[in-house]
Formats: sequence, structure tokens, C-alpha cells
Amino acid sequence: MASISEDTGEETPLQVRLNGVATFIGIVGLAVALFVLIVLLCRFFTGNTKNPDGTTQFVHGKTSVSKSIDGVVHII
Repeated sequence: MASISEDTGEETPLQVRLNGVATFIGIVGLAVALFVLIVLLCRFFTGNTKNPDGTTQFVHGKTSVSKSIDGVVHII
């Protein structure tokens, strides 16, 4: 019983596996989030997003830099 209650600082095989799974899930989640961000930014800068009144949010050459930054902030 005494050896069970002692903490040797070593990870058990289950803890090693769970750490590996948690790392994998974190990497996959980060990759999906990055992919979605890239898709949304591409949609915004190609003019495929609309305002509630139906007008295009980004028009190349007509939209000011501050409006573009506001759009990117809304995406993020």
C-alpha cells in the first residue's frame, strides 16, 4: 500500500496515451480553425460576402483600408 500512495513523478502508460490524444486533438482543432479563417478571409476579399442590405462588403479599389480592417476584425 505504501508504494501506491507514493508519487514517483513518472507518467503511467495511460497518461502517455491521453497526452498524445490531447495533443492530436489540439493540432487538428487548430488546423480546422486556421482553414476556416483562410476561407472567410478569401470570401471577404473576393467580394463574396454581402451586407444585410445586399451590397457587397468589399469592392476592390473602392473600399477604404479602415473598412477592410473592420471587416477582418469582424471575421476574427
